[in-house]
Amino acid sequence: MEAAPGSAARRRGAGAALALILAVAVLLVPVLGGAFLQYLVLNMLLLALLALSFNLLFGMAGLLSFGQGAFYAGGAYAAALLLRAGLPLLPSVLLGALFAAALAAAIGAFCVRHTRIYFSMLTLAFGMLVYAVVWKWTRCARSARTPSAPSSAASACAAPSSSPS
Repeated sequence: MEAAPGSAARRRGAGAALALILAVAVLLVPVLGGAFLQYLVLNMLLLALLALSFNLLFGMAGLLSFGQGAFYAGGAYAAALLLRAGLPLLPSVLLGALFAAALAAAIGAFCVRHTRIYFSMLTLAFGMLVYAVVWKWTRCARSARTPSAPSSAASACAAPSSSPS
């Protein structure tokens, strides 16, 4: 039994209308919602984005990756350092996203040639590498985590100057 000729177009139209209503509702959250609702919706959207990336890799390509958190953390960390350096919010977020994409491209160049367990182990290793850099690079990390740090993250992350002894 075949569906009516117009039913597929109706379903597409209904899906587009639902997406439009959802987009308007999300855009109205900062205007109508309080701080907690904004926080909740933002976290829901970020986790949905991470779920979509996992679905793309594991659900469609069959590659079990443990690296999404590293890219997420790298972009967020870069944006935080740029904000700490005095850059406005929107450029910081955009540059953080570009840094996350560059980090993903660099790590992906090593991992994409492998499959199955080898791909999973490489993404886990690179994820742990990013974790170690973020949490143990104290000279740079301190500037983003402590209030008594220097005002310029660039000067905090710069190489130590050689002073005459």
